[in-house]
Amino acid sequence: MDGIDAAYMKTDGKRKVELGESITLPFNQNLRQKLTKVLSSNFELKALERQLTEAHFDAITHAIHLKKQTRDVGTAVLSMEIQF
Repeated sequence: MDGIDAAYMKTDGKRKVELGESITLPFNQNLRQKLTKVLSSNFELKALERQLTEAHFDAITHAIHLKKQTRDVGTAVLSMEIQF
């Protein structure tokens, strides 16, 4: 369980897909411990869900920042994967 992968993909909305930049943002230690705990017990999920959502928001923010640096124009689709 290491973090969140985020990547840009350009597509014409039909078949053509072009892969763009990607990043992996590691979970902070607190979130990693809670995720590990929830996988092995009946841990309270509401607070963890909020933290995980915020971690995804951070990943998207970083990915958008990287995309702006490339000045590439086109349709972008953000793909994210949670890694456990």
